[in-house]
Amino acid sequence: GRTRSLSFLRARRPGLQLIRASALFGATSSMYVAITHMQLGDASAIQFLAPVLVTALSGLVLGEHVGPRRWTAVVFGFIGVLIVARPGSGVLGWWAILPLMTAAMLAVYMLMTRIIRDKDGAATTTFYSTAVGAFVLSAVVPFFWQSLSPGQWSLMLIMGSAGAMGHFMLVRAFFTAEASMLAPFTYSQVVASIIWGLLIFADVPSVWTICGALVVSGSGLYVWYREASLRRATS
Repeated sequence: GRTRSLSFLRARRPGLQLIRASALFGATSSMYVAITHMQLGDASAIQFLAPVLVTALSGLVLGEHVGPRRWTAVVFGFIGVLIVARPGSGVLGWWAILPLMTAAMLAVYMLMTRIIRDKDGAATTTFYSTAVGAFVLSAVVPFFWQSLSPGQWSLMLIMGSAGAMGHFMLVRAFFTAEASMLAPFTYSQVVASIIWGLLIFADVPSVWTICGALVVSGSGLYVWYREASLRRATS
C-alpha cells in the first residue's frame, strides 16, 4: 500500500545516512569550486586519490584485510597526486587542496555506503543523499539565483538525471561487493575527464597531469589485481 511505497523514507541508521550524505555534498561542492579554477583533468586526477584512501581505510574502518602490497599501492597513489599537483611549483597553487578535500570526503562517502548496506536499501540511501543536497542548496539558492535559458535548463536536467542514475548504480555496486574491490573501477572517470576537458573546454593536459594520472590509476588497478588474485586463491 501507500505506507509500503514510502518505506524508503525511513532509515534504520539516520545518523550514518546524514554523515554519508554530508560527505557527498562536501565532495561535490569542493570539486565544483576546484574545476572553476583548475583544468578538469588536473582536478579529476587528484580527486581520484579517493579509491586509494578507501583501500587504506577499509582495514581500519571495515576490518577488511589490507596487506603490504596494497599499502605500497597507497603510497604510489600519493606519489601520483604529488606529480599532478607539483607542490611548490606554483602551477596549481592552493586550489589543489580542493580536489584533495574532495578525495577525502569521497573516501568517507564510499566507506559509509559499505557500512550501511546491511542497514538500509539502495533507494533509502539514494534518497538521503539527494535530500541533504537539495535541502542545503535550496536554502542558499535565493541569494545566488540567476535566470537560465531553455538550453541551460536542458543541460541541468540531463546532468541531474545522469547523476541520479550513476549514484544509484554506485550504491547498488557497494551493496554487493567489498569497497576495496570496487573502488579502482571508478578510475575510468580520469580518462573521461581529460577527454571531456579537451573537447569542451580545450584544456590540453600537461605531461605531468598524464603521468600523475597514470600513476594514481595504476596504483588503484594494482589493488584490483591483488583483490582478484586473492579471491581466486581462496575460492
